[in-house]
Amino acid sequence: MGELQFQSQYRARVKEHKPIILKTRDHDLLEVDEDVAYECLTIQAMSKQLGPKNDPPVRVFMVPLSTKLLKSIIDYCKFQVEWREFVHDNPSESQKAKLKAWDAQYEKLDFNSICDLLLAASYMDVPAMTKMLSKLASTRMPRGAKENRKDPKGDGSSTQSS
Repeated sequence: MGELQFQSQYRARVKEHKPIILKTRDHDLLEVDEDVAYECLTIQAMSKQLGPKNDPPVRVFMVPLSTKLLKSIIDYCKFQVEWREFVHDNPSESQKAKLKAWDAQYEKLDFNSICDLLLAASYMDVPAMTKMLSKLASTRMPRGAKENRKDPKGDGSSTQSS
């Protein structure tokens, strides 16, 4: 019941906003609600540069990401917007659990997929997603990579001072 209410409130509000069209590297067009697209600070900045007098009914932006990566980012942003709209400022424990469960789906990804999404989220400037994926990537980093980060020269010297 809560999930249905959660989505219906969002859908009712979406009708009030203008769509933003994102064209992917694969030449696919994705229509995204303005609030969802603005979770990507890169899109928000590009849109603001147009200014109010140049604000067309539909805005189209080229995004140098694959359709698959961009859809993943948009899904994350949409969930974040819907979740905030539904819980407002005081989420219950079950709502917090729902957010953790949403983030937990990324734990099923392999390290390379996490890194691809992390780079894409970083490029699109989605702070919450970038932070979550950074933490996840650091826990999944192959053992040799962690050692190289501590000792980049491989000679036993460390770049960190004690």
